Amino acid sequence: MAIAITTVRGGTTPSPASRIVAELSRIAAGFSPPVSPDDEDPLVKVVFHLGGIGARPGWSVVQTSRFSKRHRRVQVQVSIQKDLEEPKDLEEFVFRSLREACELAASFFQAREIPFDLGAHVTLVERIQDRYRTQRRRS
Repeated sequence: MAIAITTVRGGTTPSPASRIVAELSRIAAGFSPPVSPDDEDPLVKVVFHLGGIGARPGWSVVQTSRFSKRHRRVQVQVSIQKDLEEPKDLEEFVFRSLREACELAASFFQAREIPFDLGAHVTLVERIQDRYRTQRRRS
């Protein structure tokens, strides 16, 4: 069971969203073992798309984008829209999106008859969220 979190940025200037996602990526990497092509456990890779000056993703949904049956991996894209600028709103959106990504992955894997433990993945998201909030309180 693993979740990888990353971003695609439409600019070079760090934003509150890019900082939040970068921190979650580090936390998720600490909870998930290193992934190799021979792993039996499914991997959910969540890619947050962040706009930059004059460039925003042209969609606003959580959607699958890539799938590898052989490697048991699914990539889920999430667009972070410009109107989400307050850190608290961004955090809530990101964690809600991570849960949605797990649910989408579950239905995706199930349709392909690949075992996927949704409960374990949602618990992993909760652990990532708890660690993130604990670190935020300390800083």
